Amino acid sequence: MNWANEALTIAQNFVYTAPQAPTPIPADYYTKGQTICRRQVAIGGYRLALLLQSAFKSTTQNQSLY
Repeated sequence: MNWANEALTIAQNFVYTAPQAPTPIPADYYTKGQTICRRQVAIGGYRLALLLQSAFKSTTQNQSLY
């Protein structure tokens, strides 16, 4: 739920604040969007790593019992 709330906050504070047509989107909006995207991809990678570590840790522990 925390991840969904984080995404909602980004959407509300950045995505939905973009100028509407016919107003052109400023270059800094794209730059900031790329920064946000890179950050979110990195966070997703860290979260996936933690999930995989947790999954493999429990299977490794179970295997060592045999």
